[in-house]
Amino acid sequence: MRQASGKRTADALAPGRDSLALDLVEPARPKIDAFAQDLFLRRVLRCDHFRAEPDGAVLMGKAGRAAFYAAFEDFAPGLSRYLRGVARAAAKRVRAMAQETTP
Repeated sequence: MRQASGKRTADALAPGRDSLALDLVEPARPKIDAFAQDLFLRRVLRCDHFRAEPDGAVLMGKAGRAAFYAAFEDFAPGLSRYLRGVARAAAKRVRAMAQETTP
């Protein structure tokens, strides 16, 4: 999607960046971080759910993924509502910017 000026709208929201999806998800980062931290605090996820690879990668095992996805199913509806609001606000801003640049 482009503005009347020809500049992509993603760049208008975050100059120099091409990813509108990342811009839209960024406001949710504190909520997602808190969710992940809570999983460890409540011991839904534990150290034994992960393994370190020789190359330094840390991978979540099958039991950890099952625990994560079960918890995420409860978390996702609220996150989805929040992100819809963020997307609506961004769309409103893009429309306003487009009107400003339209002669």
